[in-house]
Amino acid sequence: MNVDAGLRLHLVNDQAVAALVQPASIVCGGDLPEAATYPAIICAMPNSIPQVTLGGPTGLNETGIELEVLAPDSESANALDRARQIAAAVVAALHGWRGTWGDQEVQGVFLEAQADLERDEETQLAGVSLEFTVWHSRA
Repeated sequence: MNVDAGLRLHLVNDQAVAALVQPASIVCGGDLPEAATYPAIICAMPNSIPQVTLGGPTGLNETGIELEVLAPDSESANALDRARQIAAAVVAALHGWRGTWGDQEVQGVFLEAQADLERDEETQLAGVSLEFTVWHSRA
């Protein structure tokens, strides 16, 4: 299992995240389907850097993960408040976590940045951007 599949499975199986976002609306390593329902979590991995020492490759990788949490208005909360609530659940599920995702031994997941995304006037979605670093190696 690669890191993006492990990340998706981790989020889908987290009770707090699953209570806020349907599993089909958590997408890692691809695009959100046209008929997707919101709120949604979209994951991308823009870089993965194998670690090397003077003795050669260590087997440890540093992978950057970018997540966008997108949400519409609801009866009980505006879009940005909903996105922030979901983002808080994602951070609670991931930040500081260590364990195994398939064949990947995860030494740690660390939140690097968080920012609000402006409401898109066309879709009326607002969001939160999250950036994590994952340190991992083959188990």
